[in-house]
Amino acid sequence: MRTALNGLSGAHVFQSFAALADQAVVSGTRFAVTILIGRIAGLEELGLYAIGFSIVILMVTVQESLLMSPYAVLGRRESAADQRRFAGSILALSFVLSAISAGILVAAAFVAPAIGYAGQSGFLSTLALVVGFVLLQNFARKMCFAHFQLGTAFLLDAGVTVLQIAGLTVLAVTASLTATKALAIMGLASAVPGMVWLVAKWRFFSIDWRDVSPQLAKNWSFGKWILGTQQIAVLSGSLILWILTALSGVAAAGLFAACSIVVTAANPLLLGLSNILEPRTAKAWADGHLSELLGIVHRTTLAVTGTLALYWLVVFLAGDTALAWLFNKPQLFGQGHLLAVLAFVVLLRGFTLAQSFGLRALGVPRKNFAATLFNLAVTLASAYPLMLEHGALGGGYSMLFGVIAGTCARLWFFIRTTRSL
Repeated sequence: MRTALNGLSGAHVFQSFAALADQAVVSGTRFAVTILIGRIAGLEELGLYAIGFSIVILMVTVQESLLMSPYAVLGRRESAADQRRFAGSILALSFVLSAISAGILVAAAFVAPAIGYAGQSGFLSTLALVVGFVLLQNFARKMCFAHFQLGTAFLLDAGVTVLQIAGLTVLAVTASLTATKALAIMGLASAVPGMVWLVAKWRFFSIDWRDVSPQLAKNWSFGKWILGTQQIAVLSGSLILWILTALSGVAAAGLFAACSIVVTAANPLLLGLSNILEPRTAKAWADGHLSELLGIVHRTTLAVTGTLALYWLVVFLAGDTALAWLFNKPQLFGQGHLLAVLAFVVLLRGFTLAQSFGLRALGVPRKNFAATLFNLAVTLASAYPLMLEHGALGGGYSMLFGVIAGTCARLWFFIRTTRSL
């Protein structure tokens, strides 16, 4: 990591570690919640929770792609007054997105009984309430990162953690923990810090509804490629869960989710760096410093790859034992092969993390989209036959084959783009 930070200012070093600390709180909470549900409620409830959480993440990626990323990159080019109008427009659009998301989920709750899923109406109705609160809190933290207000972002996420863990602990102690209730607690825990932040920062936003449609059009021209990239990336993982559920049942999806959560212990590194890489690479290119942007990309790639290689070795040697111990289910012992495959997927994603943000900063996010689309195509082409034959392990290999394809494509695009400048 020291190599990666060579040549950076003290402020940059602080920002990097602050972003990592914040993401450690977020990812640590998700890790703890997943473990708690798996241990207390069982693999079927864990599988249902994982499906619900994947739906929430799909909505979050829409918000980040069409609203937050354009603000983080394009907002730096605006005057102070224009930046306030920009922020007001994306806040209004975030409210609209919450309403649309809730409406879709409510409609799904009504349709569910007609297609044989009457038992999931309450689950979907709960998701409809949860998604708006999660989007509000995510809007707040992403605004903080865009303005390098890392302390405030940390407090927001710490507040969510305290409230969520407290609520889930009560459910666990009273033996009433289910996937639906766990999602409801997540929504409530997100609502309180999000609303407190919004009240405190309300004067910063200048909302003029006449600006909203033009701003959406402007965001769309930039963010559509990011949206496609992130939605496809999320779908690559979500489709594995959905196909596995259809082929082998919710318990199999729960097993896959349990293995996934063990390997995603590396997420604080990847997501924490993502939070700071986006505004930093955007600033480097906006200032006209290609050499600085390339330096950020190269140092980050070296540090992340080295760290994740060590992490893969730990998972390979001890992941199987850790999985059975964490979920207190001896029957989970024997999943070392799947854990090693999923950990290698994480390693490859980390290898091209900085290149992804470099392409975005250079104004060619469509190339990320093309690489991720290639990833999805390979994943889908291999998913059904592999999972039909090998179950959850087949799902892991289909993800691995897709990520290998996407990694090669993204590296090729980045090298070609930077050499042409």
